[in-house]
Amino acid sequence: GVAGTAGHSVGEFTAATVAGILSEHDSVSLVAERGRAMAAAEFKGKKDATLSIPAPAGGKLKRVLLLGLGPVKAFDTATAEKTGAVLYGQISADETVTVMLEGLPDAATSAARMASGAQLKSYRFDKYHTKPEKNGKPKIKSLTLQTDDPLSAKKVHAPLAAIADGVFFTRDLVTEPPNGAA
Repeated sequence: GVAGTAGHSVGEFTAATVAGILSEHDSVSLVAERGRAMAAAEFKGKKDATLSIPAPAGGKLKRVLLLGLGPVKAFDTATAEKTGAVLYGQISADETVTVMLEGLPDAATSAARMASGAQLKSYRFDKYHTKPEKNGKPKIKSLTLQTDDPLSAKKVHAPLAAIADGVFFTRDLVTEPPNGAA
C-alpha cells in the first residue's frame, strides 16, 4: 500500500505508527529518510507539490507520498478539493492508500472535501473502449483519509458524494453518443 501524509510536521508518522500502518522502526527510518529526501528534492510543501519516498523493505508500505498543501491559512474547502484531485492523480496506480491528515483547519471538513475531490477526479468513461489499457486504468480499490473525527467527516462527505454521483450521471449522459432517432 501507500501512506500519504497531509499535515505540517512529522506527526503523521506518529499517527501512522499508532494506527498500526507503520512499525516503530519503519517510522523512525521514514522520518530520517523524509528529511534527506526533502532536502535533496528541495521539497518545501508548496501547494500541489509531491514527493514520493520508498518505504523500508519488508514493511506494509511500498512508499510514502508527501503532498504539499501550501500555507495553512490559505487552506480552504476549494483547496481541499483540488488537493484531493491531485492526490488521486498520484495514487490511482496503487491498490490501497491511507492518508494521515493532521494539523489541517477543520479536519473533518478538510477530509470530506479532499475525498470529494479525489472522487470527482476518479471519473472515467470506458464503456466503448474495445482494447483495455494495460497500465492506464486506475487500480485503486481503497482510499482512506484518517482524521481525528471520522464520523463528522463521513457526515460532511455524504451530500458531497451524492453531488459526485450526479456529476458522474451527467457526464455519462453527455458522453453517450446520440441514439440516432429523429
